[in-house]
Amino acid sequence: MPLFSRKPTPTSVPDPHLADDLTLLASAVETGDPSAWSQRLGALAADGRWHHRHLLVEHTATHPDFADAWLHASFEAAAAGAPAAAPAEDQPADAPQDEDDSVEIDPTTLPHGCLTTAGVVRVRQAWEARSGRQAEHVSREAFQQFHEMLDAATPLIQGALHADREDPTAWASVLDQARGLQADAPTFHAIMDAAQQACPTGYAWHASAVEYLSPWWFGTSEASWDLAVTLSRSAPGTRSEMLPAAAAARAYWKERTPATEAMLSEALPQAHAYVTSVRQDEVELVSAANELAVRLYVCGLVDDAARAQAPAGRALDTAVWRRWFDAPETAHAEVLARAEKLKLL
Repeated sequence: MPLFSRKPTPTSVPDPHLADDLTLLASAVETGDPSAWSQRLGALAADGRWHHRHLLVEHTATHPDFADAWLHASFEAAAAGAPAAAPAEDQPADAPQDEDDSVEIDPTTLPHGCLTTAGVVRVRQAWEARSGRQAEHVSREAFQQFHEMLDAATPLIQGALHADREDPTAWASVLDQARGLQADAPTFHAIMDAAQQACPTGYAWHASAVEYLSPWWFGTSEASWDLAVTLSRSAPGTRSEMLPAAAAARAYWKERTPATEAMLSEALPQAHAYVTSVRQDEVELVSAANELAVRLYVCGLVDDAARAQAPAGRALDTAVWRRWFDAPETAHAEVLARAEKLKLL
């Protein structure tokens, strides 16, 4: 076949569903003024569009210097009008105090989203320091740094939850932190119970809980599947309808057996039905279709990934694919090419 007769590689369209939001974020990063961005995150939370907000927090976390500067400026502004902290019981009232402990700051007075974003950044940086290698291939020094960084995230995450107990992204950070610190079963279930009371339909923490119980971490295929089914039934008509597919894909990726194949066969119709149900919501449609597609793609199920992607067309949700790939456009293009071959696009 002549060179110039080859079909061009399909081109992904990055984040069309978040175009206006990411323009706003880019402006905030460029100017160093996060006020409009904070208002946008707060408006989404007020409208109950928590997963849309979650996606934007993930995008903000790709700018760690901006997130750190936002946090620092927020603390400085809050400290300027905050009361002095009471001395410890065993400390004289006139004893000198560390600068960081000299005032009491109410997390609810900080700009919306700054603590949640900072917590996500710290947890993400900790996992990057650990690397994605299996535990036996991670050095002792890397593990020590990993645990220290996870511990450092605690006041930020807890502050975010103090500011808003309904924040599913903050609860997801608690569970991701607990997974890294190898929290035992009672601790895991205590976190889950608290999250369930605070935000019962929060997909971000649902997904983190299912991952904790996956066979890749501290559970089994059956345990993660059972939790995914339970959570999806507790939140009908929400993104949590996709949890069984997430659990099944992770189990299938770990070990392809008749049991994991059966899980995936049972879960996919429910996941596809959810994607179809949100066709009028561009943000949710693109995000959900891409999440299902990438989970199937990493399992080597490229045809299934193409079918999952098709409702979103060429739209690429970079936040979703970046969790698995440093260069998401390359993998996404392969899915698009398969979709074209199957005449789905």
